[in-house]
Amino acid sequence: MRIGRAIFLVTGTMLLLAGSATSQESGRKKDKPATVASASAGISATVSVSIFSSAEKRAITDYYTKHPAGAKPLPPGIAKNLGRGKPLPPGIAKTRLPADAQKSMPPRKDGTEIAIFGDKVVLLEASGLVVDILEEILR
Repeated sequence: MRIGRAIFLVTGTMLLLAGSATSQESGRKKDKPATVASASAGISATVSVSIFSSAEKRAITDYYTKHPAGAKPLPPGIAKNLGRGKPLPPGIAKTRLPADAQKSMPPRKDGTEIAIFGDKVVLLEASGLVVDILEEILR
């Protein structure tokens, strides 16, 4: 069971990384599951790609328009390592999204969390994998 789950997680992560660019081109909505078959391993998996919804983007933008954060950008080395599909860089300081901003958003039910790193708002999986990033909102 553990090996099967590990293969699923590795395959899902690889598909997430490889498919993020092509999902926009195919016209398929990103938040709908995609079924992908792996010919080399004989495995098929359903991968659900969760990104910031338009309601979340609007709520975060509206909150920080009314309450400017004046956040400083991350140091270049850390900023380079903070990207979609990558794990969080070690030692990076995480700040929670303010409660007032969270109240104006629909609750997330997929086990992800929204956090702030420097001047970026980041959607994270529970494992620490970066799913989506909103940039230049906190400046």
